Amino acid sequence: MKRMAWSRSEAPAWLACLVLAFAAPTALAEEGGEGLIPAPFTPFQLSFASGYSQLFEKATPVYGLRLDVFYGVQSKVVGIDVGPFNEVDTSIGLGMGVANIVHGDATGLQIGAASVVDEEAIGAQAGFANIVGGRLSGAQLGVINRAEKATGLQLGIVNVSGSMAGLQIGLLNFNEKGFLPVFPLFNFGL
Repeated sequence: MKRMAWSRSEAPAWLACLVLAFAAPTALAEEGGEGLIPAPFTPFQLSFASGYSQLFEKATPVYGLRLDVFYGVQSKVVGIDVGPFNEVDTSIGLGMGVANIVHGDATGLQIGAASVVDEEAIGAQAGFANIVGGRLSGAQLGVINRAEKATGLQLGIVNVSGSMAGLQIGLLNFNEKGFLPVFPLFNFGL
């Protein structure tokens, strides 16, 4: 396999492409935005605290990487969302933090002490407490797992589901439509 090498003459072109990738959303933006940069989208977001100290306003979707130094709020993140406290309306990709809060739907993987999805979750949650307010299609791996409706696997100390088509493995397993409504070690539903 032939190895690519950059010449010194190509470096300015690559740098210009990189600058344009980050600057294009800002150049397309409308005026206003409460002191934040308004844009139709951004490939990168850096947030120190929600609302007043982040690069782009919270309504700007992130298609790429969002880094939260302490706490970040965004309308949509497609890609990687990393920081201690992450809050988003829609998440597609990887969310890693102490707390991951999704007010709408989440697709992908959430890793943290607490992961909460208000609507539908497709993928996996891993952490201390994993909660899905709507339908879960996938797996929850944690100490406490809860999903209103679930298809897949719950593996933890306490597993709770209003209706689960799949397997629960844990100390206590609650499944209203399961083999038994409450059963130790395992429970399943079809």
